Amino acid sequence: MGSYSTPFPYDMPDVRKPIFFGLSSDLNMATRLAKSAKICQAAVHNFDRAESLLGRLKEDKPFLILLDWDTREAEAFKVLKEIRSNADFKSVPILGYLSSGIKNQVREEAMRAGCHRVYTKSDFLKHLDLILV
Repeated sequence: MGSYSTPFPYDMPDVRKPIFFGLSSDLNMATRLAKSAKICQAAVHNFDRAESLLGRLKEDKPFLILLDWDTREAEAFKVLKEIRSNADFKSVPILGYLSSGIKNQVREEAMRAGCHRVYTKSDFLKHLDLILV
């Protein structure tokens, strides 16, 4: 009996890579998201404004949305509110991160508003590859 190899689905030209969206103005975080996406064979679109992210939803449905609650707090709440009020995107998981426990009130408000989980930034970076799979 011979062996054969089946190409990974994302290697096939007619199969689209899964996409996740990030909302962060931190260049280091955007770079880290891109590296992790490549490892996971996913595509990432990072935005620094809520309007840009929300506008892109008309073109692509992400499998995950990551929000920066440190530098983009107001923008993150805007994205969260809009997505949770749209039936087409209510099922998309939304995760976020904060630098430390200083903003516990923000974490609690984000979770009440529909963010599935808010990590500390160090835990988020430590587990990012696992979060994406």
